[in-house]
Amino acid sequence: MPFVSEFISKDDVEKFGLQKIDEAHIVGGTHARDWVIDRDGGSYLRNVAHGGGPEPELRSRTTWSFLWRGYLLSVRLDLLESGGERGGAGWSRWNLVWVNEGDGLPIELKSFRDEFLDDLITALSAHHGFGGAYSKHTEYKAEVEVSEGCIL
Repeated sequence: MPFVSEFISKDDVEKFGLQKIDEAHIVGGTHARDWVIDRDGGSYLRNVAHGGGPEPELRSRTTWSFLWRGYLLSVRLDLLESGGERGGAGWSRWNLVWVNEGDGLPIELKSFRDEFLDDLITALSAHHGFGGAYSKHTEYKAEVEVSEGCIL
């Protein structure tokens, strides 16, 4: 089954330990209540923080929790550009800045680098950029560039 965008149920909050993850982000914790999940694959992608302020380089910074192949990963993505039509197709282009705060993938996942990137792109496309479960796009395509110096 592919990634599906949905609001997170109370059962899933408990099952995946999201309250503890929430508390680790921003002052007072994140309140992200939607995600994309591949239930058959046991993976999810959830935006847990995004920058603020008037500077575009700060507003475009995002942090995601990505449960992938049994490992909870932290991923920093900066939105480079996005577009599309409400009620139509949308797109976004992202810069992968780091995985696990610069430590990269766990050693057990290093050989799956290409699959990681493919699944991240698939999950971001299903998430519809920042839209998530609120998105009004009928289809969506995300692209990811790997930042120079990003360790995978």
